[in-house]
Amino acid sequence: MKLLSKIILLVGIIGLFSSCSFKADTFLTKFNTFIEEVDSKSADFDQPEWEKTEKKYTKFMDIYKRNESKFTLEQKFEVTKLAGKYRAIQIKWGVQNLKDNVNDAINKLYKKDE
Repeated sequence: MKLLSKIILLVGIIGLFSSCSFKADTFLTKFNTFIEEVDSKSADFDQPEWEKTEKKYTKFMDIYKRNESKFTLEQKFEVTKLAGKYRAIQIKWGVQNLKDNVNDAINKLYKKDE
């Protein structure tokens, strides 16, 4: 009876670990969705929103780094491509934000002189 209980417990534990295993395809789907969402909404972001978004991005990259060995070469390339897209979106926002701040400063100077 003890042996049967141990076998059932062992099978249950193995089942639990296998159901919790990391899936690279699932990660890629979620990461891609995140990047697309950032791309579509980033024009309206303010600095606090970017900070929140950067934390989410960092979590994705931490998960990727912990599980990198489970990705195929093609999947690794896709993660790199998506990470590059994220950084490009971030840079584009930064440039636009800088441009807006410079324009605001110029407008304030002109209003001050009037």
